[in-house]
Amino acid sequence: MLHKRFIMAMSYSTTSIDISQFRQHGIVNLEIPSERVVVYHAHGPFNRELAQALVKLEQQVCPVFKAKWGYWADLCVFSESCLVLEEAIEYYQDYLKSFKAEGLSPIASAFIYSPEVEGRSLAENIYQQLYQFAGVKYAGFSNFDDGLNWVNNELLLYHC
Repeated sequence: MLHKRFIMAMSYSTTSIDISQFRQHGIVNLEIPSERVVVYHAHGPFNRELAQALVKLEQQVCPVFKAKWGYWADLCVFSESCLVLEEAIEYYQDYLKSFKAEGLSPIASAFIYSPEVEGRSLAENIYQQLYQFAGVKYAGFSNFDDGLNWVNNELLLYHC
């Protein structure tokens, strides 16, 4: 579900990435609604193949974000499920940490878990630990507006 208040300037999707003979479980679509804000629309649950596709996609777009803006923040909006296999987290965590070291990660990430999303009680702690391990500021929210306000505040604080 795209938020109607945004005008989508650019979009990307893990569905455009072919990385394995095995099928991806889950889809992540990226939306760039405004300068320095990237929204991930994540429809889970997620497996290792999805994590591999996401890494490949981010390897393409994060250097572009860095060159264009210098820094950015993101929001990850879950639908249906936020459950993720451990092997997917293990694969993604090393990538995220290396991108942080290279200055190619967001300065902050807000994860949006609406009440109807499956697995929040299990997955939220996993995602928080993942971002803490990588050294990327993280916060979880129940609604998009609170997450967007936090991201915008983090961007302002970083800029000052």
